[in-house]
Amino acid sequence: MRIIEKSIQLKRLADLIDKENTGNSIQLAKKVGFSRTHLFDVIDEFKQMGVEIYFNKDKQSYCYAGSHRLKISNPVTIIDECEIISTMGGYYITSNKLLKLLLAYNQ
Repeated sequence: MRIIEKSIQLKRLADLIDKENTGNSIQLAKKVGFSRTHLFDVIDEFKQMGVEIYFNKDKQSYCYAGSHRLKISNPVTIIDECEIISTMGGYYITSNKLLKLLLAYNQ
């Protein structure tokens, strides 16, 4: 399923950035399964959400700047109405540009 595949790619991207083990943009795009252009679109969208990501030339890796980090776990979970009401915090994506971007992306 496409949504699950894309969420797994996002989790892989977040994990690689967290470990500072991305390589350059070409290497990272290949590791995650995005085109280089799509990778930059996703990183820009994360920046718009307040997560600063930059390329560290010394480490040859994309890294976080500032205090915000990506946390992507259980990429897709189906929950019922009771769980929606009781869930607090986090970032809830509904009609977000990032979700549309991921669903529209053709590999």
